[in-house]
Amino acid sequence: MGRLFEGVEMGVALPQVFSAHALDPTATISAARHAEELGFDGLWTQDQVVGQAPTLEPVTLLSFVAAATATIRLGASVLVLPHRTPVPLAKSLATLDQLSRGRLDVGIGIGNPNAHDATFALAKGERVARFNDSVETMKALWSDGPADRPDGRWPLNATPMEPKPFQRPQPRLWFGGKHINAMRRAAQHADAWMGAGSSSHAEFTENIAKMRSALADAGRSDADFVFGKRLYVAIDDNTSVAQSKVRTWFDAYYGNPDMGLQVTVIGSKQQVMDAIGATVDSGAEMLLLAPVFEFERHQDILSEALGLQ
Repeated sequence: MGRLFEGVEMGVALPQVFSAHALDPTATISAARHAEELGFDGLWTQDQVVGQAPTLEPVTLLSFVAAATATIRLGASVLVLPHRTPVPLAKSLATLDQLSRGRLDVGIGIGNPNAHDATFALAKGERVARFNDSVETMKALWSDGPADRPDGRWPLNATPMEPKPFQRPQPRLWFGGKHINAMRRAAQHADAWMGAGSSSHAEFTENIAKMRSALADAGRSDADFVFGKRLYVAIDDNTSVAQSKVRTWFDAYYGNPDMGLQVTVIGSKQQVMDAIGATVDSGAEMLLLAPVFEFERHQDILSEALGLQ
C-alpha cells in the first residue's frame, strides 16, 4: 500500500499540555521519535504563554525535540505575535532553524483579544499594527547583511544579527486567521495559510476560495503557496469515553469543554479517515492531525491508515 494522499503533508500534534502533577518530557520525546519513525512529515505545537493549562512553551519545546529527531519538520501554529517581541523571537527562531538544519515552520497570528493583553504591553486596537511591524522586523533581521528599518516600532539601524536562518531567505511562514483582512496579510507576507481547528469543513472550503482570491488580488500564484488545516481527532470505538477525554482537554486549554465536541472528529478510524479525505478534497495540502490523548496510539492508527510507512 502506498501513501494514500500523495503530495499532501501529514503533520501531527506533539504532547504539550499536561496536568500540573504529570508533566513528562519523556512522553513528548517518545511521541516525537515515534512520529518520525512512522513517516509523519511534521511535528506541531501551539502557543499559550499565559493561561490556566500547564502548557510547554512552543519554541523551547521544539528546540528540545529537534535534538531528539533528525528529519521530521518542526512547526508552531500559531505563535501569537503581538504577545512577543520580534527581535529576540527572530534570534530564537533562526537558532532553532540552524540547529535543526532547516526543519522549522513558523506559524504566526494576531490572536484574539483577551484579559491578559496588558501583561504583554499590548494596548486595545494595537494588535494588527504590532503584528505587521513584527513581521517586517523579523524579515529584515533574517535578510542578508545588517538590517535597516529605522522607522519601525523596533528601529533597526544597520543592525547585525547572525546567524541567519538555515533556510533562505527564511523558514516557511504560516499565517492563520479567517477574516478577509487576515487572508490579505497572508497573501502579502506568508508562504502558507492554515485553517483553524475550530473551523468547520464548510468554513474551511469557503475560506480556501477566499484565500485563493486574496492571492490573485496580490498578484501571486497559488502554485507556490500551501493551504493547511488543523484537524482535531479522537479515534475510539467507545464514543462516550473519547468525548469525556476531549472535553477535559478543551476545558484545560480553552476553558470551554463543549468546544471539543463541536470541533473534534470523534469516532472510528473510518470516520476520521472520511473527514481527512473530505478536507483534502477541499484543497488542503497539509493536515495537522491533532489528537489530545493517547498520542502514540493515534499515530499508529493514522500512519497505517494513511500509508505513511
